Amino acid sequence: MAFQGGCLNSADDRIGLKPGDQWCLCASRFLQAHDEGCAPMVNLEATHRSALSIVPLEVLKANAPQ
Repeated sequence: MAFQGGCLNSADDRIGLKPGDQWCLCASRFLQAHDEGCAPMVNLEATHRSALSIVPLEVLKANAPQ
């Protein structure tokens, strides 16, 4: 897959995500990442129910901390 979107990590510690950071990801990009085997962990309590119209609940649960 070609690179899409912004870089979420960087050698410059002023840019990008750090361990423990959380960010918003649209449901379609999450599903794309899941299908490609690289989905991020999901905070189910912070996930809007409308995401279920795109991503099956089982997929979200599989990517949530136990």
